[in-house]
Amino acid sequence: MLTVVVVLAIVLIVGGRVLPRFQKTGRESSLGKVLETRIVIVSTGESSVGSYAYYRIEAHVTFDMNGEKQDRWISASDDNSNRAELELQILDRPGTCVVSWSPRHQENAHCSLK
Repeated sequence: MLTVVVVLAIVLIVGGRVLPRFQKTGRESSLGKVLETRIVIVSTGESSVGSYAYYRIEAHVTFDMNGEKQDRWISASDDNSNRAELELQILDRPGTCVVSWSPRHQENAHCSLK
């Protein structure tokens, strides 16, 4: 009986310390107002067939994060080697976006343009 109690106590202690690390951390979000957009170069390089560049849309957005007003430039697209494709995405000047971030890494907020 004592062995069962000890084993159960160990399982509860270890489980209590390990399980929180594996719980899914959701993303928080807020509606943001897009003030302006730009296309930036993320990286460049050389290959055997020539040079290349990757671009990304960034948006200057105001939004609330945990009750605090934010006003900053954040990424608004995935990296893309086709700049013209990104230009088409911002052609109609989106006015809002859904800003999302991980509670653990709030500095890595992302804007999904509407």
